[in-house]
Amino acid sequence: MLACNSSQHVNQATSSDLEVESQAAVLLQPALAQRLSDDMSLPHQMLPSGVPSSYDWSHVPRIGYGNYPGEFSAFLSWGQAYLAAGSEPVDNVRIQIAYLTSYVLDSEDGLWYVLQSSSDVDGHYYREDFVDDENKIADLRKEELGSSVTLTADYNFHFWPKSSGRKAISESRIAGVISVVAARLVLEDPSDPDNRDQAQYLMSVGSDYWLDKQAGWQQWTTNGDVGIGRFSRISNDWQWFTMHTLSQQQLVNPLPVLPSL
Repeated sequence: MLACNSSQHVNQATSSDLEVESQAAVLLQPALAQRLSDDMSLPHQMLPSGVPSSYDWSHVPRIGYGNYPGEFSAFLSWGQAYLAAGSEPVDNVRIQIAYLTSYVLDSEDGLWYVLQSSSDVDGHYYREDFVDDENKIADLRKEELGSSVTLTADYNFHFWPKSSGRKAISESRIAGVISVVAARLVLEDPSDPDNRDQAQYLMSVGSDYWLDKQAGWQQWTTNGDVGIGRFSRISNDWQWFTMHTLSQQQLVNPLPVLPSL
């Protein structure tokens, strides 16, 4: 589910059916393993505004297609920022977003690769329930690291990599996927009041499989989500938001090293 077309970009490939950017450095990382586990097992920290309770991701994270894209042959990372249910946009507060990145564990050689990465993002405001893909231009601002955006009532901010288009994938090569994004709250104008403690803003990250690199959105027939991570509240400090398709056993193995914040 989710995610829209972004500009195409040619990257390295391990073969014609798994297009990657680089091999990922890995380490045993108990703290990251716990965060990954939590973000796919715990209920949302707060509920996202306007998401119907009938949606299976409205209260909890969940795996979609996971490691099995079937007929889909392309991949795209995405994230989504929401107001918490019952809350309102807060003046002078923006969400700074950086390092939207997805990693793939290659079943052919057992190595982790950076499948897609972007220090900056692009995106639109979408209806909170995504009905009919209704969207409008977002209030994006370039930052020293990444970009920032305001939130507006009745819409989320749904985003994808600015510098990377969809990547070629093949089901036979996917043994695991991790998608991450970093976010924090910043001020619109530092000379105005700091209202960040009033902002109940949430972030979730995930990724999509697409029919191919060029397919347009057609009522979920040309794309489906890999998974949708837990919604957690965005704070004033940088933090990672994650989604993964790994088993508990895979989580205790060396994992990709995330960019430094």
